[in-house]
Amino acid sequence: NPPYCLKYRYRQVLSEGILPGSYVLSVLASDIDEQDNSKLRYLLTGDGSENFMLDRDSGHLKTITHLDREKQSRYGLIAHVQDREHANWECSSQIELIISDLNDNAPLFSLPYYSVALPEDVEVGTLVTKVHATDADIGINRKIKYSFIDSFNNHFKMAADSGIVTLAKPLDREIRAMYNLTVQAVDQGTPQMSSIVSLIVNVQDINDNPPEFASKYYFANAPEIYSIGTEIVRVLATSKDTGVNAEVYYSIIGGNEHRKFSIHNKTGVITLAEMLDYERAKDYFLTIQAIDGGIPPLSNVATVNITVIDCNDNAPVFAQSSYSARIKEDALLGDKILQVTATDLDSGDNGKVSYSIIKGDNDGHFAIDEETGYLSVANKLDRETVSNYVLEILAKDHGLPVLSRQVMVNIEISDANDNPPLFSQSNYTAVVQ
Repeated sequence: NPPYCLKYRYRQVLSEGILPGSYVLSVLASDIDEQDNSKLRYLLTGDGSENFMLDRDSGHLKTITHLDREKQSRYGLIAHVQDREHANWECSSQIELIISDLNDNAPLFSLPYYSVALPEDVEVGTLVTKVHATDADIGINRKIKYSFIDSFNNHFKMAADSGIVTLAKPLDREIRAMYNLTVQAVDQGTPQMSSIVSLIVNVQDINDNPPEFASKYYFANAPEIYSIGTEIVRVLATSKDTGVNAEVYYSIIGGNEHRKFSIHNKTGVITLAEMLDYERAKDYFLTIQAIDGGIPPLSNVATVNITVIDCNDNAPVFAQSSYSARIKEDALLGDKILQVTATDLDSGDNGKVSYSIIKGDNDGHFAIDEETGYLSVANKLDRETVSNYVLEILAKDHGLPVLSRQVMVNIEISDANDNPPLFSQSNYTAVVQ
């Protein structure tokens, strides 16, 4: 007689956390032959049968490996019961094993990290991104809640159920250009399992910051002998923006009507474009504009005060091309004859003039006050000896190098009644008859 299976189908629910070697069920069969002829042999087949062991002699079904519901949630096995003497005599029973879920899988984010870029002028409430995670478990074990571990003082808001991230506070790239947020996904199983992921928010620059000068007022000195192209001063303006919005260009928009100066539009270096003349202009007040490359462009201004430093580039100039005077020969010592005057357009020591007699008075008959230029009698005059003097007067400044100029002074000595009649002979002899 062939074996007889007592049940056509077995159905069992197993937890995926069941340990290897655990008892599952027993396959029941009988053989109506006498005991010596009723020895049975049990065999197991079906998809996944390698995870179980059916005892050949007893028909007890046990697990031999760890089960994973996420890999295989149902097993359809067949238990074969054969007569040991006649292998072709057999019966079979179907075994259906349902694997119940255990919360053994943490949520898994769809990306290894999330990155998004936002313009710094977006409004509060703007959608930033949506994070998404899945859980291989089922039921409550796969329900996920999202939250921030670090949201930078609640700068961003997370929708716990959907994973939608929105902006909660205004952005300012000049204060912070990048936010590295940490997002957590937690399932609702017991015990709870979680995963984290980075969310990087890059703040894009907009042109919202005008260039700022390092100083609103610049001061520089420029000697009037500077050559064309000489650097006078450098202005500097920077922008808190980035990229083209931070590119700064310079120009002179005021105070340069005579085009004495030029500025490099990128470096901000102000150079001399035309020779300076202290005697014409002693100060220049330039208005410098810095404009960025953004759209629309933003600008700012600064003032540059350039003081021209006097150099000794002007010689003294006499008020007259020549001087002439007449004085009596009986003039007293110290009597003033005339005053020569010379002016110097320079300033300070460069414009201070001193006078001296350099020619025409070998015997020292005359003196000149070196500061005032007054020419006076220094020694007794005698028209009968010298009736005319031609003096060369030097006017020199006190600059470096010393500059000077000369002028001629013609002095005529007029007669004074200082000589009595003089007989041609001391004695005369005559004979009168």
